[in-house]
Amino acid sequence: MRWSVRAARGWRDRAPPDRDERTCRGTITEAIGRGWPPAKTRLDWPIALVSPTLQDPTSAVRDLDALTTNASTKDGRTVRAFNPLSSNERLLFEVLLVGEHALHGFTNRDVRQHLARTPYPLASQAEKQPGQVTRLFRRLHAHGLIAKIPHSRRWRVSLSGRRTMTTAIKLREVAYPSLFATAA
Repeated sequence: MRWSVRAARGWRDRAPPDRDERTCRGTITEAIGRGWPPAKTRLDWPIALVSPTLQDPTSAVRDLDALTTNASTKDGRTVRAFNPLSSNERLLFEVLLVGEHALHGFTNRDVRQHLARTPYPLASQAEKQPGQVTRLFRRLHAHGLIAKIPHSRRWRVSLSGRRTMTTAIKLREVAYPSLFATAA
């Protein structure tokens, strides 16, 4: 945890609080009770440290919420959300996570060729397929799942995208069936 003190006079003569990562709230309370930092200073802390009930504590739930809500592109257009339990989106995620794309990324043609071998619903007319995959890329990029490789026509899966897509596949293939079986 980092303390940032601004516009304070005489704060150097007071001892800083003990820094215990596990009990941030207790440490803040103790620090204020001991008079450090002075009352006229401003602390730059994230809101989650001060009030953990305002934000969701788990990043997995935040990522799932971001994936299942509409997102906006840089130009302000809204793109559709993903459904992690959908078989079509599972197929798309599996195609993007193929190991051969890990080093050099993937192009529109690479993804089209992989999706053609799956039951993913691509357009029947060949001239419409590149536009369809481009719109998929725009949607994936707006959600932060893929990123453009600069000065090329290639894309790569982002680190958070790899984690999110892998988790979505596991949710559909492993977690949901086991939860469904225990609920029945």
